[in-house]
Amino acid sequence: TFDCTGVWESPNVVFKPWCISGKDEVIDGRMYKKLSTVMRELDIPRVELLKMDIEGYEWSALPSILDDITAENAPSQISIEMHSVGLESDSIYVYKYADLFLKLFDAGYVIAVKERNYFCAVCCEFVLVKPEHYET
Repeated sequence: TFDCTGVWESPNVVFKPWCISGKDEVIDGRMYKKLSTVMRELDIPRVELLKMDIEGYEWSALPSILDDITAENAPSQISIEMHSVGLESDSIYVYKYADLFLKLFDAGYVIAVKERNYFCAVCCEFVLVKPEHYET
């Protein structure tokens, strides 16, 4: 688990004090790393499941992750909570969703699951998959 916002401990989870970002940098003492950097440093050839619940930051994080991955190292699945709060108007909301999902589709992802989050009035849960990772 990657989280640069605090210090976390659990006997069953390995935490790294990094946040996934579009570039490798330190901001206000927090370490941000590209997904490709994390994969190289931890010797991970491909991520099977990328799960993000980053409270609105998915709008900037996901496009930069998509720019960083290649066909060879793209996650097989992306599970993400999408927030619509903070989008200035309904038209911007629609266009931001459309732009992001077009980028996901261009990267080979399709929506496998869409579910309303009943605990968050402005959130929706999505699971996206790359079908070619599951073809036999």
